[in-house]
Amino acid sequence: LLTISSAALATPAHAGFVREIIFPVNGPHSFSDDFGDTRSGGREHLANDILADKMTPVVAAKDGIIRYIVIPEASWGYALYLEDADGWQYRYLHLNNDTPGTDDHDGGPENAYAPGIERGSRVVAGQHLGWVGDSGNAESTGSHLHFEMWTPDHTAINPYESLLAATPPSLLSPWGEIVKTKLVVPIGGALIKYASDPKVYLLANNTKYHIANEFTFNALNFSWLAIRTIPTNEQYRSGVPLNFVHGSIALYADGTPIDTSDAPASIASYTFTRDLALGSTGTEVSELQRLLKALGFFAYPTITGYYGTLTRDAVITFQKANGISPVGIVGPQTRNLLNAL
Repeated sequence: LLTISSAALATPAHAGFVREIIFPVNGPHSFSDDFGDTRSGGREHLANDILADKMTPVVAAKDGIIRYIVIPEASWGYALYLEDADGWQYRYLHLNNDTPGTDDHDGGPENAYAPGIERGSRVVAGQHLGWVGDSGNAESTGSHLHFEMWTPDHTAINPYESLLAATPPSLLSPWGEIVKTKLVVPIGGALIKYASDPKVYLLANNTKYHIANEFTFNALNFSWLAIRTIPTNEQYRSGVPLNFVHGSIALYADGTPIDTSDAPASIASYTFTRDLALGSTGTEVSELQRLLKALGFFAYPTITGYYGTLTRDAVITFQKANGISPVGIVGPQTRNLLNAL
């Protein structure tokens, strides 16, 4: 007896269909073809579940616009819908709802969605959207990303073949190594490289800064996709050549001045020697706050020398941005990264 699932009947034209996408989970994972499986209450599972640890980054499968985002948490958890230029939708459900390192269900949207992700946001393929979790009715099933694909005519199709063929969310850095995608564009500045020169530069504070190595680039949380490769002799519309020295005015390609008032500050050198956590005090805490402030993670106006909740939260954000377990404690791994800046 031949049995045909209702899922196959629903989308016969898309059997074995492959759409070119970036794989939506950026980290260790596993998945199977569970599209069409029966769920509680007789519901049909219109997705593939991608199993991964909590706080594993999820990224945009395609360039597009965030059409829908869940705030506050709904019965199906934190979720967002990404729509590409062709009208296809990619739906991400059960994003994280816990404070990092806990299962308290109290993490809020800031631990579900990446900074700047909101309804109407334009994103590019590979951009960080949020984190894997177990929110909503996934609390008892383990952390995973519930990933759906919908056609422009609002038909759910099996994403399995597309996931198998998907491009991993990594890029070749200017230093020639495969690295995780980062998509934080420098505030008030621009990233460039010349076609004839492999060096990468940050234009900020009316100065052209050479970013000496990949480690520094990662620590600043910049994006390879934000780097613009240009001819050495390119002229801007205003006639000012792209040859920035101290005191010159940086311009975008259309002649618009670059606002550098909020550009990253210079990073002072300091060697950290001990673990830091809530309640720590002293010079190392002050230097930690200065460094995190220079990198844009610590917003408090005063350097206090006290490791309170604001400093802990800044450390968590720094750890998330650099692929370190976001526990809010400066241990050996975080300390080594700080010392390398």
